[in-house]
Amino acid sequence: MRRIRRVFDRNPACPPSRGGRVRVTAISLMTMMLIAIVGCGGDDPPPVAVDTKAPTVTSMSPAAGAMNVSLNTTISATFSEAVRASTVNATTFTVGGVLGTVVLNGKVATFTPSAALAESTPYTVTITTGVKDIAGNALAADFVWSFTTLGTAPVVASVSPLNGAMGVSLTSTVSATFSEAVDPATVTATTFTVSGVTGTISVNGATATFTPSAALAESTPYTATVTTGITDLAGNALAADFVWSFTTGSAPIANAGPDQDVTLGVSIVLDGSASQGDFQTRTWAQVSGPTVVLTNPTSATPTIPNPPNEVTTMEFDLTLTFGGQESRDRVVIFILEDADNALFVSRTGSDANAGTRQSPFATVQKAIDVSNAVGGGADVYATDGVFSETITLRDNVSIYGGFHRITGLRDIQLNKTIINGGPQAVTGSSANNLTLDGLEILSAAGHGRWELDCDQPRK
Repeated sequence: MRRIRRVFDRNPACPPSRGGRVRVTAISLMTMMLIAIVGCGGDDPPPVAVDTKAPTVTSMSPAAGAMNVSLNTTISATFSEAVRASTVNATTFTVGGVLGTVVLNGKVATFTPSAALAESTPYTVTITTGVKDIAGNALAADFVWSFTTLGTAPVVASVSPLNGAMGVSLTSTVSATFSEAVDPATVTATTFTVSGVTGTISVNGATATFTPSAALAESTPYTATVTTGITDLAGNALAADFVWSFTTGSAPIANAGPDQDVTLGVSIVLDGSASQGDFQTRTWAQVSGPTVVLTNPTSATPTIPNPPNEVTTMEFDLTLTFGGQESRDRVVIFILEDADNALFVSRTGSDANAGTRQSPFATVQKAIDVSNAVGGGADVYATDGVFSETITLRDNVSIYGGFHRITGLRDIQLNKTIINGGPQAVTGSSANNLTLDGLEILSAAGHGRWELDCDQPRK
């Protein structure tokens, strides 16, 4: 009892009664001990606070909706408070279709892909309600965001016309082919231009084509541009504008060369090398005469290795085309017995002339006499019409008729060369080594009509 009294004496919260002493009656020792320990009054201690607030994601990387994200990026989320490491794992932190590792550092969880991400690909990131804070509070709902990786920018793989091209067709289209298919909606009159030209634009896969509204101007430089406004199907744009130039050509002027006199048995070379302007196609075609085979008929100088073995004429046309324009020229080939020794006769000529095709004699006999005076060997070529004369044949002087007096083309059926002489229209039957071909012989008295063709008279 003495110990208990001391306890009370020392407890200022329980002063002794007026007499200065405390009288203890029938109170159990246990109760007294409790009273001594607890005291006799005072407030309860304050309650401990309990954490019931769910964590949240306050930021993420890449940002929601980010474009052109690096293929080697990591993905991270920062929480509003520390979270339990055991709840942040490959199940609660996922990147759609991607394998990787998850690491928590304080309030930041980071997902590191096992391999580079795919180009131009959208990815969805999810952090689930399985993530809890230290007190065990889970995210209130799954947190989801998306981003898209960087794609390879398309590049111009080829163009038409080529950069620096000359002699481009006036009706040419202009096209650019890219390294991949492009978005047609991005290829417009603003992103695909040809300087000074209006036109329509079409896209077929990776190729964009500009079709001018009208023919381009002759001999004019043009600049074509495709800009960074053009994108591929994933939205990746050209890294820089692509520019190229070309120059149109001029209208073609075909030149088949001068008419040619060719000796029998000699191969023939046509010559269109004097043609001017630009062309896309060049074609030689035979128009008249015995049919022959041309070697390299699209070249400037095709050959006729096996010409006809007869005195005749052939015509050939040279045709050049360019941008819808066409130019044609014709050459006449005269196959003669000896091209270097020929005299020409026409009713419209004059015996005072030189006897050339351009300046012919008027009579057959004049041509025979001129040839005979120089030792023979020069043959006579007469146009159609009636030659009222008697001719005297000479050695080594052949006579060929049937040539048209204007075109010079030979057709012994249509272009009659008639020798209408006296009682004896032709003399000199003893003449040797000559050919009479394509002549019609009439006597002055009209007693007979002879046609001489290839040394064989017919009545």
